Amino acid sequence: MTIKSKKIFGDIPQILSNLSPWWLRYALGIVGDSSGALIYSYLAGFLLGSMTIAGRAKDMSLLIGKIPLYSGLLIGGALGLGIFRYFRASSVELGDAALRRVLLHHMLHLPIKTQQKTHSGNWIALLVSDSGNAIKACDQALGLVLTVLVSSFGAIAYIFSKSVSMGWATLGAALISLICNGAFTPWLRKMNQSKRNAIGSMTESLTDLLAGHTTIRANNLTGFFKERYLHSLEDMFYWSRKISVLSIISSTPAELSKFLIDGGIMASGVLLLSAGKLSSNELMICWSLGTGVGFTMRRIGQSYVDLQARLASADRVALVLKESVSQYGRETTPLDKEKAIELSDIHFSYTQGKPLFQGVSMTVNKGEKVAFVGGSGGGKTTAVALMLRFYDTDSGLVRVFGRDVKDYTAPALSGLFAYVPQLPHMFDATIYENIAFGNTSATREQVELAVKQGYVDEFIGALPEGYDTKVGERGVQLSGGQRQRIAIARAFLKNAPILLLDEATASLDSNSEKQIQEALKELIQGRTIIMVAHRLSTTTSADNLYVLEEGEIVEKGSHEELLALNGKYAMLWNTQMEITY
Repeated sequence: MTIKSKKIFGDIPQILSNLSPWWLRYALGIVGDSSGALIYSYLAGFLLGSMTIAGRAKDMSLLIGKIPLYSGLLIGGALGLGIFRYFRASSVELGDAALRRVLLHHMLHLPIKTQQKTHSGNWIALLVSDSGNAIKACDQALGLVLTVLVSSFGAIAYIFSKSVSMGWATLGAALISLICNGAFTPWLRKMNQSKRNAIGSMTESLTDLLAGHTTIRANNLTGFFKERYLHSLEDMFYWSRKISVLSIISSTPAELSKFLIDGGIMASGVLLLSAGKLSSNELMICWSLGTGVGFTMRRIGQSYVDLQARLASADRVALVLKESVSQYGRETTPLDKEKAIELSDIHFSYTQGKPLFQGVSMTVNKGEKVAFVGGSGGGKTTAVALMLRFYDTDSGLVRVFGRDVKDYTAPALSGLFAYVPQLPHMFDATIYENIAFGNTSATREQVELAVKQGYVDEFIGALPEGYDTKVGERGVQLSGGQRQRIAIARAFLKNAPILLLDEATASLDSNSEKQIQEALKELIQGRTIIMVAHRLSTTTSADNLYVLEEGEIVEKGSHEELLALNGKYAMLWNTQMEITY
C-alpha cells in the first residue's frame, strides 16, 4: 500500500516537539548559526574597508595596528559559530533519536487493522529512512527561514541605511530568487513524494522477494518478482531524473541573484564613492554583506531540492503519527473468576459494509474446554483475535473474567492468555531465548521445565549447541513440529489461565501431531481451553463445540449431542471420517 502524503508545514511543531528536552540548546544553536553569516560578512567587510583605506593612503600601519583586533574577532567568531553549530547539530541528533522512539512506540500501538493496510516493507522504510529525514527537514526549513529573516534581511537593512539604491538592488535580487524557488515548491514536493512512495514500493518488493524465496523458486516466479522490483527501481530513478532537471532549473535564479547583487552593489557603490556619499569602509561592508546575501540565496537554491525530499519523508511520518492508536484501560485484575470469556452481541467487519459477525454471543466458563469448528471463513480465528484484542469490535462487548477487554492494561490482558497459533513465529535468536519470550522474568530452571513439558528436550540434545542453537529467521533451521513444540513450551512457561490453540496441529504429520497432542494433554490441565480446528478428531473431548458458518453460530453442543442432531457438524464429521478411512 502506498502511503499518501499531504502538506505538513502545520506539523512542523509536532515533529520539532521531540526537541523539547533540548530546546534552549537548540534555540541558541539555530539562532547563532543563522546569524553567524551576518556577523562574519560585517567583519569581513570592515577588514576589506580598512585594507582599502590603508592602500589608498599608502600607510600599512593603519591596517597592521588593527590586525590583532580583527584576528581576535574572527577567531572568536569562528569558535562561537562552531559552538552554536554543535549545539544545533547535537540537539537535532538527539531529537532524531527521540522521534524514532516515538514513531516506533506509535507504530507498535496502532490497531492491527491499520498496520495491515500497509506492507511491512513500507513500515521499515518509514522507521529506518523517513524518520531520519523528518526532524532534519523541519530543522532545515526553520534554519532557512531564520537565515533569511536574521542574516539576509539584517544585511539588507544595513545596506538600505547606507544607500537606498544599493538596498533595492539587493532586496530585488533576493526576492526574485526566493519567489522563483517558491514557485517550484508544489512540483518538487509532489515529485519527492512520488519518489519516496517508489522507494517504499522497492522495499515492499524486496521484502517479498527475500521472505518468500522458497515459494518463488518452487513456482518459477523469480523472473516475475525480479521484474516487480526492477519496475519499482525504474520508477524511483524516473522521479530522481525529473527532480534533478527541475533542481537545475530552480537553482538558476539563485545563481543569477548572486551576480546581480554583487554587480548592483559595486556599480552603485562606486558611483556613490565617487560622489563622496559613501566611504571606502562602508562600500566594502555593504559589498561583503551583499555577497553574504547572494551566497545565502545560492545556498537556499542548492538546499531547496534536498529540503523538499526531506519534507516528503516528514509528510509520511506526520501522517502515521496522526493515526489513532489503540487505547487501553488501567485495570489489572479480573472481576469475575468464573466466567472466563463472554462475547455479548458482537458486530464486527474487516471491511466496511461487509460484516462478518452480526450479533454473536457466547460464554465460556472457567475450566471449560470449547472448540470452534466449521468451514474456512466462518469466523473461528477472528473470534480468538477479538478475545486477544487484536481487533476491536464495531459494537458489542468482549469480556475476560468479567471485565471489558478495553478496560485492562495491555500487559494485564496479555497475561491472561497463552496463544499457540498454527504457524508460531520464531525469532532469530536461540532456542532458549525463543522459549523464554513466554516469560522474560523466568529463571533458567523454569525454562528447562517448560522444555521438558513441551517435549522440546527430545530434539534439543541432538542440536550442535543445545539451548544456544540459533533457529534462524522465522525458525528456518527447525522443522514444523519442532517450532510447534517450542511454541507449546513458551505457553507452558507463560502459565496463563486461558489457553488459545489456533489450528495448533493442522500442518503437522501424524507422528509430530501425536507428540504435540501428548504435550497439549499436560498443558490444558487446570486451564480454560479454546481451540480452533478443522480436524474434528482433535476436538471430540471438548465440553462444547461451536459450529461457525459465515459469522454465525449455527450449532452448539458436545460431540455426541451434535452428532445426534444430524446437522452441519454431523455432515462435517462424516465427510472427514470418509476421507480418513
